Amino acid sequence: MDGADRLTRWLHDNRPAQTATSLIHNDYKLDNILVHRKDPANFVAVLDWDMSTRGDPLCDLGYLLNWWGEADDDGTWIDAGSLPSWRTGFPSRAGVIQRYIAHTGFDTAAIQWHHVFGTFRLAVIIQQIHIRYLRGQTRDQRFRDYGARVATLVGKSLVLAGSNFANL
Repeated sequence: MDGADRLTRWLHDNRPAQTATSLIHNDYKLDNILVHRKDPANFVAVLDWDMSTRGDPLCDLGYLLNWWGEADDDGTWIDAGSLPSWRTGFPSRAGVIQRYIAHTGFDTAAIQWHHVFGTFRLAVIIQQIHIRYLRGQTRDQRFRDYGARVATLVGKSLVLAGSNFANL
């Protein structure tokens, strides 16, 4: 896919310096979080740590932002994210970033790159599931239309890369 090749180049050429190292979850999103039953804004546990590693903590934030839809986002982006964050009561992506800064004190100046990377990373994960479906290695019909989801995520990554991508 031409867009994927150009995006890989953009990610390489614009990779920020890593400013911190921490334990990262690698699948940080709402459906891997338990919330307090009386205060859903209060996370009480993070589940599904099987992909955790050490790395740049902004990778988890960027990946979360990939899933975080807003009401005025393209409908295909909301569908590809499949979480309810675009509904009333959820903060905006900017609000999520501000909450992250308030709780961690980390510099998020490079969050655009991490958001693009998180979105492209999901496209790669979805592509490997889709190719297994096309090869008959899995018959789960949920994966039948994953090719379109990959294209949506690559397109979203290109948009998120923004003006920095225009020169490629």
